[in-house]
Amino acid sequence: MRGRPAPDPDPVLTTEQAARLAGVSRPYMVRLIDSGALELHMMAGNRRRVRHSAVIR
Repeated sequence: MRGRPAPDPDPVLTTEQAARLAGVSRPYMVRLIDSGALELHMMAGNRRRVRHSAVIR
């Protein structure tokens, strides 16, 4: 049966989305990523992306 694809169980988040999820500011989230305290999933140009599971950990 065709339909919508299943939602990603571990979605990719922007720094803004990750910061909201963690309850911190976006600049602080960027510092966590840049320091290696939070695993970077990918860079899209100069924009950082992280996985939901990395933020939850």
